[in-house]
Amino acid sequence: MGEARGRRACIATAMCAWVLAALVSGAPAARADVSIGPDRVVVRTPSMSATVVRATGHLSFADASGAPLLAQVPLRGVPRRLTGVDPKLLGFEALKDRGVYAPFAYEVGSSRRSQFTTGIWSGNLLLGVRTGVVHGARSVIEAGAAGDGVRVVLATTEPGRRLEVLIGPDPASPAALRVQAAVTPRDRVIALGDSFVSGDDERFFGFGGRHNALSQRGRTFNTWVEAQNYGAGALQPLVDAIDRQNGPAYLFPNGANAAYYPQSLFVSSRPYGFFADNDDVVRWRMASDRPDAWQVSAEGSRLDYTVAPGRGAAAAAHLSAINGRHRLPPAWAQGAMLSRTVRIFGQDTPASYERRVLADVAEIERRNVPITSYKFEGFAVMPRSVVLDVIRRLRARGVRSVLYLRAFTSKDNALTESLDAYAEALREGYVVNDASGRPVTWTTPFGARGALLDFTNPRTVAWWEGRVRDLLDLGADGFMLDFGEQVIDRMRFHDGTPGAKMHNRYPALMHRVTREIADRWSAEHPDRDVPFFFTRAGSSGRPGAAAHEMANFAGDGSTDWHIASGLPAQTTDMLNRAVGGAWGFSTDIGGYADYVTTSTSSELFVRWSQWAAFTPYFRVHNSSRGGLRMPWFYGDRVYGLWRDAAALHARAVPLIRRLWAEAEAGGPPPLRPLWMAAPDDPQAAGEQQAWMLGDDLLVAPVVTKGARTRTVYLPEGCWQLQPDGASYEGGRRVTVAAPLERLPWFVRCATNPLG
Repeated sequence: MGEARGRRACIATAMCAWVLAALVSGAPAARADVSIGPDRVVVRTPSMSATVVRATGHLSFADASGAPLLAQVPLRGVPRRLTGVDPKLLGFEALKDRGVYAPFAYEVGSSRRSQFTTGIWSGNLLLGVRTGVVHGARSVIEAGAAGDGVRVVLATTEPGRRLEVLIGPDPASPAALRVQAAVTPRDRVIALGDSFVSGDDERFFGFGGRHNALSQRGRTFNTWVEAQNYGAGALQPLVDAIDRQNGPAYLFPNGANAAYYPQSLFVSSRPYGFFADNDDVVRWRMASDRPDAWQVSAEGSRLDYTVAPGRGAAAAAHLSAINGRHRLPPAWAQGAMLSRTVRIFGQDTPASYERRVLADVAEIERRNVPITSYKFEGFAVMPRSVVLDVIRRLRARGVRSVLYLRAFTSKDNALTESLDAYAEALREGYVVNDASGRPVTWTTPFGARGALLDFTNPRTVAWWEGRVRDLLDLGADGFMLDFGEQVIDRMRFHDGTPGAKMHNRYPALMHRVTREIADRWSAEHPDRDVPFFFTRAGSSGRPGAAAHEMANFAGDGSTDWHIASGLPAQTTDMLNRAVGGAWGFSTDIGGYADYVTTSTSSELFVRWSQWAAFTPYFRVHNSSRGGLRMPWFYGDRVYGLWRDAAALHARAVPLIRRLWAEAEAGGPPPLRPLWMAAPDDPQAAGEQQAWMLGDDLLVAPVVTKGARTRTVYLPEGCWQLQPDGASYEGGRRVTVAAPLERLPWFVRCATNPLG
């Protein structure tokens, strides 16, 4: 039996423990208690309630004790004419775009937006303009029981228009309350949102893989899957002169909040959790143009959101129950991995790439490199006999092979698929078309025409299954599943879905289809581990991409020290996406994108390796243009420091796996931001570059070039610096020595989390 069969028993055991705990504490039933009175309508679960005041239509939420959680803003100042620019051109707020705040605010008018339609940013938003009148809800005109909750019909400030609102337990997390609102009639309604009271004390944590910060208070941004956003680097002074809002976290071309893996969910410090489930653009104004309010708005005439009770990890558990949670991978996948990327822009040929792979294998054998897997992307253009021999040689050393697939097909110089795949996919109709039925092609990041695969087409899925099965039958134990951000509005999928509705949904669809194929193959091969694959793009949903994944990598981070897209960006990205269940985070040790930065330096490589030691995965994958830097590239000293980091990671893996199994069954994320670990401590909430692994281990990596000390905030309690054991009292910031040889990490006094 494969190792993964054993891990299922582990998960089952952890899940039984969490389910038993929930039963003992009185887990809520799916049906709510509904009270429809002359003055108000109330929906209650054992954990929270929602109240609608009949006279005003005002909606508010409270916890089980009646303490306020969340309340709509009062109706004032609508209808109001609105002209907005969103998204902003290149992420700059050159034209101020202020929101109109009202309960169930909806916009009637017209809107237009444009996207990048070719090149590395294909699918990213470029500019949006809308104009119209904003209206809001003003009173209840009808209320009655509906399903497990209540249906309320609201009058609006616009004659002849109504809002129908369903409120009831969320079926994916019944302690939480779900609100589904729709405007009728829906003609010319371009957006529907809701606005809530906030205050100076409120912070908003999550929203997926955002780099700029852990709390998004004071920010205005969108949920839209976007690729290839990079820091400004030497052009930062120009960015600052144009727009102060983005700051040093500015990403080109979509601004500081751009993300490969956005999620429409967050945990508030108030406390509560919030989840929005809409496929098109979701806009967020998080106490940005009004410090006393925040707003969520979705394109179209419908809005679907859930409010979850609880603080920190408890609220996050409700959100991930809806969105889905990363599956525990086979143990080998969490060991050290080396990746042989393809040098793009024609720097590699099939012959030169094959030579590099064979040289890597020889070096791994000669040095006895401590890895558990090796990924080579260009396997499809290598002779099959050579691929089989590489897999055999690696397997003899206990090293698993990981190959490569991507969301589109193209006859380009990336060398990641057979040269006839593109022609076959277009000929057989496996790609996405436009409304007229013609294939939509674009220039890929590798300089050739490409086309996106249509996973709503059963024939495409069958073809894709053949590709997945082929690489697994070769003897590979997993693969990288790349891209997925390239859906543009003019696309029309086989099932009729327009591009605008599919863009955010596409990664989850691709990952679900691939997971189902992998699971079928696994059932047919009980002697093999469940296939492992890791992904790039993703978004939230019901469920979102996280439900089908074991790991994500952070996208093409830059080979530098900048918060925008370099080493420090990995921390905020990892901790933000974990809020929504995507805690299987994998970084490219050393960075990847060196288009406008220098290639990975030895110092950056060491610090990045140390950073990855206490994360779920430990994978070298750096430099797209200059060529991969393997650990031995930098000489014996750096190679030794990389081995030290790999050994520390290996020590941490058993703890990570235990915490992961608990998280998958409803517990806290394995890696926890300090705001979650110490929710009563406002100082902890401000710590951006440290995290907890479980309850008793705190990691404070060095993310600043040239730094040889590290200052970090320690939560209350006694902490011991490792490995020397020096003790520090928490509740304050401490500075410790951090020479290049040392990763600062602490354990609670009298604990031994690594065993």
